[in-house]
Amino acid sequence: MNLCPSNPGARALRLGDWWRLLDEFTDGGLDALEFWPYDDGGCGCTNCWPWGARGFPSLSRDLSGMARAKYPGIKIILATWLFDTPPAGEWEGLAQFLATDKSWADYIRANAHEDFPRYPLDHGVPGGLPLLNFPEISMWGQSPWGGYGANPLPDRFQRLWNQTQKKVSGGHAYSEGIYEDLNKTICGQLYWDGNRPAMETVREYVAFEFSSDIVEPVTRAITLLEANHDRAKIGASAREAFRLIEESEKRMTPQARDSWRWRILYLRALIDHELLGTQGKLQGKTLRKAFQELTTIYHAEKAHSMPIQPPVIP
Repeated sequence: MNLCPSNPGARALRLGDWWRLLDEFTDGGLDALEFWPYDDGGCGCTNCWPWGARGFPSLSRDLSGMARAKYPGIKIILATWLFDTPPAGEWEGLAQFLATDKSWADYIRANAHEDFPRYPLDHGVPGGLPLLNFPEISMWGQSPWGGYGANPLPDRFQRLWNQTQKKVSGGHAYSEGIYEDLNKTICGQLYWDGNRPAMETVREYVAFEFSSDIVEPVTRAITLLEANHDRAKIGASAREAFRLIEESEKRMTPQARDSWRWRILYLRALIDHELLGTQGKLQGKTLRKAFQELTTIYHAEKAHSMPIQPPVIP
């Protein structure tokens, strides 16, 4: 239920609900609580908009006080996901809001679907608070996400990390599924050792999960898969990527070949190769079989929230 927090009765109802919700965690306790502005974007009335600069931080400040009353020492994280998309003055307005009182928040969380938001990089973090990031490893650039197999993006995450490395104090681990297993590994390693290049992590991943004998060809294939990430722009390099994967598979143990990590990588290379041949058309037995195997690997036979695989024309 969406209620306008500038309405006193609605605000009281929301705070009461939150007070009761916070009671549900008394057995285990809470170390941190994060307030998130979007996807569901609060209220757009004249009293609350722009949401990220007015209604959202105002309500979050009240909720922060309640959380700290129940859980002394709890850390409060204020997310800025999709701020100023489109531009609405949310970053600047939040900075002005926190300039008067930042005591109720401990961290600012920032990231976006595309590049890292420019405001905290160019103007500093609102309130001078420590900055956390939120790597978008799952949904970027493909739909349905996971529907084409593995989505390795080492170059993208290296570029984003280079923008923020000396400015972030940590980040938010996040995942939509097993298809971005390599992306999880890359981001986890960057948090552990920010000076280690993402491609070194890729090589170690290939050696550990598949075989030390195929590190270079599979790493090369992964760079080509990233280059062909855009489903509308799969290029001729998809042939080389599939060739490298097929040849590498011959040098692997049966156990490694049958692992889900290898299958989602193999199927991605196969699907790209097929889509290149069909000029992007979803048709043919090979594609249908590949998508069906991915559905089985994901245990998504009964998935209903969104199609786990693109529809294939017989």
